[in-house]
Amino acid sequence: MAEIKHGGQKLTSTANGRLRIEEGNNRLISNDGTTDVLLIGDKGDGTITVDLALPGVDVKDADINDLVFSSRFNLYKIIHLGGVSAPTPRNATVTLSGNNIGYVFEILIDLFDNDATQKLTGDLLMNICWDRLKVPIRGSGVFYDDGTNKVNYKWSCGNKFNTQYIFVKYELRLMAGSYSFNPFTSTRVPFRNDLYYQVANMTQDLQSGGGVTGPGDGKFYFKDVIAYYPDGSVKTALASTTEEFINGDWAYFPAAV
Repeated sequence: MAEIKHGGQKLTSTANGRLRIEEGNNRLISNDGTTDVLLIGDKGDGTITVDLALPGVDVKDADINDLVFSSRFNLYKIIHLGGVSAPTPRNATVTLSGNNIGYVFEILIDLFDNDATQKLTGDLLMNICWDRLKVPIRGSGVFYDDGTNKVNYKWSCGNKFNTQYIFVKYELRLMAGSYSFNPFTSTRVPFRNDLYYQVANMTQDLQSGGGVTGPGDGKFYFKDVIAYYPDGSVKTALASTTEEFINGDWAYFPAAV
């Protein structure tokens, strides 16, 4: 370490001069060998900040658009993260035909460890993906089509608004004919991968709607639901039910994202 004077200010620098403490300016500066690119402390106008400039840009004079990082930015902050090992649906045959036109497998994760006084609120960023590929869970398309029998699918994920849960949901909709399958053993249902999630604040997410009531439609869907704690242990064991669509919702199932 060496102490020198610069412009009447006391400086403490490393041997190669690429890191220095400007005591009179109340800041630390790091140099990339050519340019001062990192500033920690007083920006020069009384603002206390951590700024990292683009290569070749002097951080002391940089416009905020020339910064790759700044504590003055509205930064994402991860508030929850974790995973669930290979959640699986019912091990039984499901037949989509007649008025039984749908199937839903929903995976819930209680982010507050059964503390019902806490809820997910505010603007959130969700990253919910298959752990093996780290690819966000979303998409829709044709699940099965042999020219006579056709089933469409849709993936969705997000948070259940004003609850402690995030969710992953897989929905099937019979479009024509009939179709029988076992969700547990079907190779068309990819439920053998681990789930991984991150929740951060400061931006938007896809929020599921709240509960509603109304007259039944006479059309039904099969539903499997399983809930987990943040550590990946099961909170509520798999429950398999048959639900009735209400308020004409069957015509819009699966709902558009």
